[in-house]
Amino acid sequence: MPHLLQPTHYDEYIAFRRAMLVAEPWSFLSSPDDDALETQDALAERLNDRNVIFVELVDGQIVSSVGLFQHTRPKIAHIAMIWGVYTSPSVRQRGIARAVLAACIDHAHTWPGVARINLSASNRSVAANHLYQSLGFTQWGIEPDAIRIDGESADEYHYSLALGQV
Repeated sequence: MPHLLQPTHYDEYIAFRRAMLVAEPWSFLSSPDDDALETQDALAERLNDRNVIFVELVDGQIVSSVGLFQHTRPKIAHIAMIWGVYTSPSVRQRGIARAVLAACIDHAHTWPGVARINLSASNRSVAANHLYQSLGFTQWGIEPDAIRIDGESADEYHYSLALGQV
């Protein structure tokens, strides 16, 4: 059952995040060399009641994570963003990513005023794009040439999910 990341798992999450940035460079804007969440202090400073990370543990180890934050600026406070979605290859296709994303969506429903959740995904992340669409996210745009690594390019697909709140 997915749950909110707790300080007792910060070190493990930092190692997990570093591994995901190495394993899936096309899926994240951060790289291991420029990651803003590489220390416990940075992680603790970032997380709050409107910026959370959900994780799934298997045998006490983090195997999946999804970040969720709500914008604080008044004009866009009705929008939450999903970020940092990753599931270890060894546990993929077991419904774990779906469960962690569903926990984020459910949590966003508890935030007053949130009417929409947005996220982005690389066109190279075929399985992730399929998962987002199966959860009801609608693609609203494509950002061409959004990511470049070693001279190669990837597009970024932008998605949105209406929560039904006004």
